[in-house]
Amino acid sequence: MIHVYLDWNVFVRMKNGLEDELLRILSTKDKFFIPYSTAHISDIMSSFSNDEQQLKYIDEDLNFIIDLTKYWCISTYKKEIKTDRSDPKLIFQQYVEDKDYMKGFGLDTITEALEGDELTSGIGNSIINVLGNMPMPPELLEALNNPEVSEVLNVLFPDLKNNPTMGGFFQSFGKMYENFNNSEDWKVVREYSQKHLNINPDRLSNMENPMDFVNALFEQNNTDIRKHLPKPVVGPDWYNDITNEYLMLDMFGFFQDTIKVRDGKQKKTFSNTTQDAFHCGFAATSYYYITADDKTYNKTKQVYKKLGIRTEVFKPNEFIEHYNKQLNYTDPEVHLSHSINFIQHCIDDFNSIDENSKVYIWGTYLFDMFNTIEVSRNENSDSLVIKLMNCYQPNYVSLYELEPLVNKLFAVYGDDKNGMSEFKNEEVNNYSWGGRCWENKNILIQLKMDDDGLTLKFQ
Repeated sequence: MIHVYLDWNVFVRMKNGLEDELLRILSTKDKFFIPYSTAHISDIMSSFSNDEQQLKYIDEDLNFIIDLTKYWCISTYKKEIKTDRSDPKLIFQQYVEDKDYMKGFGLDTITEALEGDELTSGIGNSIINVLGNMPMPPELLEALNNPEVSEVLNVLFPDLKNNPTMGGFFQSFGKMYENFNNSEDWKVVREYSQKHLNINPDRLSNMENPMDFVNALFEQNNTDIRKHLPKPVVGPDWYNDITNEYLMLDMFGFFQDTIKVRDGKQKKTFSNTTQDAFHCGFAATSYYYITADDKTYNKTKQVYKKLGIRTEVFKPNEFIEHYNKQLNYTDPEVHLSHSINFIQHCIDDFNSIDENSKVYIWGTYLFDMFNTIEVSRNENSDSLVIKLMNCYQPNYVSLYELEPLVNKLFAVYGDDKNGMSEFKNEEVNNYSWGGRCWENKNILIQLKMDDDGLTLKFQ
């Protein structure tokens, strides 16, 4: 299946009837794998209130997610990205219960956690008392009183100069988190960074390679903020690299987000930018990322370009056009015929792996799965061997995707060599699957898992 990740604004537009054609396309049975993520739940959480009408809207949003994603969810788990089936309503309820966790965060919060664990109960208070009274480094305290940097440091460490201890530092951290997500403090940090590095946001937003310009400034000033960023404890390194690069682009002014807090109106704070960065990270697990936000669109394309990520970024109208040109095949036999014709006429354009093999990554997905063609010579004859792969695909495929693929091949080739027809769950035993094999017009067709992931071989 073709993996598509949607920005929250696209979910909302489809739900409100503003993207009917896109919704019709993405609703095609057995063609698209569309997960939601915990970032979508955070987006919904930003509009949470106990107002009865608002709760009704939120429930409608969650039901729409369920209808489109079939409960498939991607999230960070330890140092991994996890994909499983989870009820978004249960996740949302957990977010509601935890929404005030960071309010008033300080050493008391840590003490409660330690005292609540039987392994650390009884020693929590003694550890926290020692830690809380430790003084802060004098260099930081001097900087907090330096008029050149005090404004931005007092945003990053609110009230720390009034309680210059580790206890004050933890309270300051909780206050900073709360301020960033509820005020315009991110704008202060952003403006300071741009002023310090002499960056013009409008000029940066018109550059083809903005990060090259920023990296040159880092070298010129003999500094690189990324070296001083704390190592995240959740999510794989590649995911955190993506989110950090996204936030860096916004901080330096490349299509920077609007930061605005007004009473009685929807807030636009650092929290919105953070969720956009998380979407950018999660979307890298899919083949396509669709967003209706111009700033997200431009920042994400730059991040993927810099980090060499293959995920294609589209606005809704761009994806519809791409779908009609490259993906709009409902008859697998017709699609296969077009693919064979393509190989025959375009093999000279393939990239050579060695003297006997060539490979090509194309913009379509044969059987809604394979976008990479490897052509080689048979070791025992002069005939060609065609191997179809997916350049994104990990070394496993879920039953949710395997079943429609086998059934599409069955629709073209009929029963396999073992007399098996449509896919049955019993074929998979202890996460092991023996594959399928067909013979058609003296051509052996093998579908199996190998070192390249799921492959379809013709020989």
